[in-house]
Amino acid sequence: MSQRSMQLLVVGVGGQGVLTAAQVLAGAAHSAHHPVAVGQLHGLSQRGGSVECSVRLGDVQTSYIIGDSVDVLLGFEPLETLRAIAAVGPRTMVVTSTVGIIPKTVSLGAASYPSLADIERQLAERARKVVTVDDPALAKRAGARRSLNAVLLGALAGLGVLPFPPDAVLQALERRCSSAYLAVNRRAYELGLGRISSGFMQGEASQ
Repeated sequence: MSQRSMQLLVVGVGGQGVLTAAQVLAGAAHSAHHPVAVGQLHGLSQRGGSVECSVRLGDVQTSYIIGDSVDVLLGFEPLETLRAIAAVGPRTMVVTSTVGIIPKTVSLGAASYPSLADIERQLAERARKVVTVDDPALAKRAGARRSLNAVLLGALAGLGVLPFPPDAVLQALERRCSSAYLAVNRRAYELGLGRISSGFMQGEASQ
């Protein structure tokens, strides 16, 4: 992937820290002297609603995704990751949480929630690689459920697909943390990073 041009899409539901994660990635890019633009594609206003944020690196004029696929899809919730499948193509690295948040339509019986295996299969049919991360388990080890975004950011950084080092992401994350959560977020990030770096992933599928 070129360091001058890269497209990332971060998806999840309101309250999961999707926008924060996008801003952390942008901060890491900026500190590494990469031009970057961040956009809120939709959502963010209602807790539990769908959220999409774009992060575009390079000499770009807009934050909106250009073309029919992204380089990285970072999903905080499996169904939301699947809903973004139109942005997935042969060059896309998908990193997604394994734990679903059941939408109201499913709770009311108006829709069904696909299995994680089915979600992985559909994504793997289109993506370069799909990596799933058991982020709640790692966040619990770190000491706080609210550190889920730190776990996923660490997992993404550990794959080596970003045009800046893992330390740049950690430093950008720490700049956004309050002092009360600095240690736990650092620990969560390192657990996510270590999970990928050690090759011990919850699940991995590739073409």
